[in-house]
Amino acid sequence: MPVFRLARAQGLRLVALNVNSAAMEKVRFGGFENLPQEDRDEYVDDKKGFIAFSQTPGFVDYVQKVVMPSYDFHARMGLLGANPSQANFYSSRILWDEGMSNIAARFLQQGGEKKLMVIMEGADHVKFGMGSVGRMKRLAPTFQVVSVLLNPTPVDTLAKTPEPSAPLVLEMTFGEQKVQTADGAAKTKPKGALCLADYLWFTSPPSTSLIPPALRSVG
Repeated sequence: MPVFRLARAQGLRLVALNVNSAAMEKVRFGGFENLPQEDRDEYVDDKKGFIAFSQTPGFVDYVQKVVMPSYDFHARMGLLGANPSQANFYSSRILWDEGMSNIAARFLQQGGEKKLMVIMEGADHVKFGMGSVGRMKRLAPTFQVVSVLLNPTPVDTLAKTPEPSAPLVLEMTFGEQKVQTADGAAKTKPKGALCLADYLWFTSPPSTSLIPPALRSVG
């Protein structure tokens, strides 16, 4: 409500980005094949890019570490029906990210004038750049897309130890492979890493325990 009131007071335009709940339900319980073509056209303009995005380096690890834990939670809560499907949940999730980004990109590109848009969405859509943030960069390449994670917790950043004692993890490694060092020892080496977000925004100063050890002396 404070956001809505501010927008009204300042004369700012609000744009509804969420995918229609009925369309989400069709995919979540029946897969993409259950979604009518008119709904696909509503939320997916760049069909080739939509399909190719799953090949982005790090995407598979993002799905395993971010999307599948969300599936487990929804399934445990009974929100996915009697026969939950990981594949259908995954399909609904990428439709959600693509749909929101698609609607936002249309808004930014219409009329030809320069625009500034602030998108408010859940943390899982923002972190590690594999949700709607990465899709937005693909759909609106002429715009500067910056991700801001608001008040992140260790759980948001995939920290392995319980909060509040764990510091934030600022990147997620992907493509881990077992390699052999010069002395013959086995070692796990990632192909790369995904940044948590471009900026972290705290509405009050974070506790020292949240700051990674390497950054505690900065500033």
